[in-house]
Amino acid sequence: MSKFSAPLFAAALLLGPALAASAADEPRKAAEPSEATAIFNGENFDGWFFAPHTDPRKIAAMTPKERAAFLETHAAAGREHWTIEQGDGGPEIVNDGKGPYLWTARDYADFELSLDWKITAGTDSGVYIRGCPQVQIWDPDGDDPRGYGNAKGSGGLWNNPKSGPNNRGKDPSQRADNPMEEWNTFVIRVVGSSVTVDLNGKRIVNEATLENYWDRSLPLFPAGPIILQTHGGETRWRNVKVREIPRRMPESGFLLPDGSAAGEGWNEASGNTATVGADAHAVFGPLSGDQQATFTVGTQVGTPGPSMSFSFNAEGVTNVANPLAAVADLGPTGAAGATSALPCVMLDREAAAAAFDASAVNRVYVRTADGCVTCYLNGTPVLIAVDSPGPNADPVPFAVTGTGAALTFIRQTDERMEMGNEAGFTALPLKPGLEGWEGDTDGYSVEDGVLTCQGGNLYLKDEFADFAVRFEFRLPPGGNNGVGLRFAKGQNAAYSGMESQLLDNAAPMYRTIQPWQAHGSIYGVAPALRGYLAPAGHWNREEIVVRGDQVTVTLNGKTLVDVDIREASADGTIDGKEHPGLLRESGAFGFLGHGAPVAWRNLRMQVLTEGDESDAAAEGTTSR
Repeated sequence: MSKFSAPLFAAALLLGPALAASAADEPRKAAEPSEATAIFNGENFDGWFFAPHTDPRKIAAMTPKERAAFLETHAAAGREHWTIEQGDGGPEIVNDGKGPYLWTARDYADFELSLDWKITAGTDSGVYIRGCPQVQIWDPDGDDPRGYGNAKGSGGLWNNPKSGPNNRGKDPSQRADNPMEEWNTFVIRVVGSSVTVDLNGKRIVNEATLENYWDRSLPLFPAGPIILQTHGGETRWRNVKVREIPRRMPESGFLLPDGSAAGEGWNEASGNTATVGADAHAVFGPLSGDQQATFTVGTQVGTPGPSMSFSFNAEGVTNVANPLAAVADLGPTGAAGATSALPCVMLDREAAAAAFDASAVNRVYVRTADGCVTCYLNGTPVLIAVDSPGPNADPVPFAVTGTGAALTFIRQTDERMEMGNEAGFTALPLKPGLEGWEGDTDGYSVEDGVLTCQGGNLYLKDEFADFAVRFEFRLPPGGNNGVGLRFAKGQNAAYSGMESQLLDNAAPMYRTIQPWQAHGSIYGVAPALRGYLAPAGHWNREEIVVRGDQVTVTLNGKTLVDVDIREASADGTIDGKEHPGLLRESGAFGFLGHGAPVAWRNLRMQVLTEGDESDAAAEGTTSR
């Protein structure tokens, strides 16, 4: 991987352009985008609670007694300053500019929020996203003694920095507010850490990254409450609706479409129970008859941090256990029998039911990163728990249990992974002494046919024009390397030729990378599809085909890049830099190290001549 300086607060989840996929590549029974649903019932504040400007992790981490006292303290003030009135356009939420804020009692991940709002002169208000401030609302004609910029209008991401790499979205692109005392309409779309804001039908913030106000070293919480903020004057709200957007996991921990292992995952457990630390993978099912399966995930919210679980049988989801949900009602009325999740703890039974398939192998993946625990079922997040403030010392436990023949655990394997027809491919030498190789030969070692990087660049003595290369590779946590293609020896491969990334995308240190820096991308030139890289420490299989101007990168059976580099760079490369060697017709092949112990094995190459195809493409083993 070439050296880069990514913006500190760039988007956490960056995907390459959509590529056509076969049905086998798509997550099973993926949930459809929901219809917009009213989250204010027009009669009372059921489903909401009152609290001041507070890190939502602190509320989730309270003991039941502390939480009950906290909610009771602010419920009285909330009822004093928040009321419901019937208006010409329907029921309205009214705040007099004082008191605590109004929080949703449940969390939301990716969503589109639409609402109408109206303020009085001098008012300062806003909408918190996943517990973080805020999409700004204020009087654009009011006084501005501190130079905040209210004359630019409402809708900006107020708590983003005034300058630096992530100031985009700080201010709206245009002033779109209606005159004072008239209703305005927001449509706020939140996907990952990216926020888009339309005000009165005008796009004023376009896919800008909202910073995590509570901890700017982390991306925006992956789930959290929506909060209506107001102070300094009366604010009215109505038609508050949410359309939830199904989310897919950014790094899948690759499994084959039939649920079998591709070299990564769990060791087989004795019996039908296994427990490992996250990041963890397992599969269960199919389920029939009286077979059952349960997966349980530990969390670090609440006191003590509870385990939460989902249970399944042949009929579907049988139980979702959230010990925190019943310990104290979050509603302002103090009603008993609460079933809502706490702030920063989202369990989604509907998503689990939509993702689960009793007749098939179901995949479970648990990941700890960016201050939270996320559990995916068949690629859909069904649990998101944001950690309490403070250091996270150990991975959370993850267990799967079952009855009958319900469970199948993925075995780690050392078997070579073939990729279709191997005719025409020749094994490249991986032996001690590295005969046939040049460059930093002292920075690489070979043992039992496994090449391990400890240094810089290593490349074959011969040079190549059109070719197909296949290999298996294993990344350590945070592993960073690259595959040099048609580059000039002794020069930076990413610019004197091409570099296809080898990178542990899931590592927190790389959460802000650009799409053209992701694993498999042609660095600075062509972005890669993400989601098919095995977890760090496990083997992957990859093929790169270079023919003329066409470059194709296939990882674990999925095409990540299929690009004509001449066309892709016709109007300049996407990183905005010069790549003088991009269109070289031939050059060196090798690996581009940065000292990380990345490993390769089973390296083979087919030199392509005019009119030939790689045998992989001919056999149809590359999934498009």
